[in-house]
Amino acid sequence: MSGALAQSIALIDNWEKIILGGETAYRGEVTYTPFTSIAQKRKQKRKLKKHRLVVTKVKRNDFQINAFTNEAYNYSAVLTNDWSKTKNQVTEFYNQRGAIEKEFDVLKNDFGWNNLPFSKLEQNTVFLLFSAICRNLYHYIITLFSNRFKYLRSNFRIKKFIFRFITIPAKWVRSSRQQKLRLYGDLHFKT
Repeated sequence: MSGALAQSIALIDNWEKIILGGETAYRGEVTYTPFTSIAQKRKQKRKLKKHRLVVTKVKRNDFQINAFTNEAYNYSAVLTNDWSKTKNQVTEFYNQRGAIEKEFDVLKNDFGWNNLPFSKLEQNTVFLLFSAICRNLYHYIITLFSNRFKYLRSNFRIKKFIFRFITIPAKWVRSSRQQKLRLYGDLHFKT
């Protein structure tokens, strides 16, 4: 949040009430020209273009007032040059992009896309395809397991799944001339 952006948000007078995830939010838009100070320094004001700023504000639970806007709201803004879509369509489009970015985050951090193992493009392409297939298989398996075990959820990342389901403390106990596996924790496994 910058001072110029806060001034533009203060100019919005047509806030539209919407419901986001069960809570009330407000969405508005205003024309905004970014990078004006840089263009003035470089004497390139003629290259500036007007953009559309779509802003969504949600009331804060702690009622902490924003220093720039003097309101107790959390703001999220989308700057676009698309003038044909509605405010809701613009926000939905950029939220979809954010969902895809989250998928790339999972592939990079959980399935090794961050550090490619080979020096040849063809070999790395095969690696990327197989690890994407493994991610799809993992998603299928965790969905099945989360339906059966109440302490697992289908949105668990692979590290959390390993620590909650795979690496379980146990020891073999000899009782009544038999070896029994004793599992520790509040897990209800059937053996």
